[in-house]
Order: sequence, then C-alpha cells, then structure tokens
Amino acid sequence: MSKAFTKKVFDWLHQVNRNKGMHKFDAAVALELTDYFNEDAENGRAWPSYRTIGNAIHVPEKSVRRSIERLIALGHLHVVKGRQGRGYSNQYWMILKPS
Repeated sequence: MSKAFTKKVFDWLHQVNRNKGMHKFDAAVALELTDYFNEDAENGRAWPSYRTIGNAIHVPEKSVRRSIERLIALGHLHVVKGRQGRGYSNQYWMILKPS
C-alpha cells in the first residue's frame, strides 16, 4: 500500500470515528472494511460480504448491514449493491469529506 493510500485510509477512519451518532458497531465495521480496500482496484474498492465482515468482528450480518447503511447515510461510504446470490457482493468505496 502506498503512503498516500495509507494516509487516505487513516484519514477516513478518523473521520468515521469522530462522527456523532454512530452505533457501537459502526467503527468496527469501518475498521474491518479497511482490510479490504484495494488501492489497485478502481480507486480503493472493497467487496467483502456482510457475512465476511460480521464473522471477522463477531456480529450478526444484520448488524453489519445496519452499520453499512448508517455509514452511507452519514456520507462516509459509497456502495454499489451486488446482485442476489453467491459471488455478487456489494462494492464499497471510502468517501473523504473536505476538512
């Protein structure tokens, strides 16, 4: 990972962490997503399933889904929904807000 991309990831995590009104799982979901953001894939795209994220942080998929929805609503995450079925996970991108 380049220094610039690493900085972007840390800036995004700080932005998420400092947001008021976050649920206790939201920061954990955001942190887990950082393991999957890929600098070389379409400007940092990640594509883990709700199950993958949930298993990693020991929370139900439903809680992950709600956290993702809050991260979207708060402007921290851009998501392109995948199709139904195995192998069609959502695609995620960090959104860095201006300072």
